Amino acid sequence: MYRRVYQNPPIEEAVCTFRFEPGSARDSDRTDALYALLRNRFVHRDFARHTELRVTIGHSGPTQEIHILDEALFTDESRTVQIRVGPNLLTVQHREPYGGWERFWSAIQTPEVRRSVGG
Repeated sequence: MYRRVYQNPPIEEAVCTFRFEPGSARDSDRTDALYALLRNRFVHRDFARHTELRVTIGHSGPTQEIHILDEALFTDESRTVQIRVGPNLLTVQHREPYGGWERFWSAIQTPEVRRSVGG
């Protein structure tokens, strides 16, 4: 297959996000188990904390909720492919330099990731 090589590639980051129903949260035990399966490919493990603001407009007007979210970050040796695991969320990110669909797809299709999203 012919692949065009760009001097300045148009894709800087590719992201695939899986969201789960509330109540099916991935707790720390599951996060630890997932990392145990992925640690040969994703050798760096970090944690991040995010603030999420939810605004809902209802009959009585707008309401807002602020949530503090903890996420685990698993990154490969080159730090270009990362898996983020948080409450009701699993994301696979491929950063610059983007190595193409095949490499990104192989990260998404990792058997451990597929099992964790029910595939």
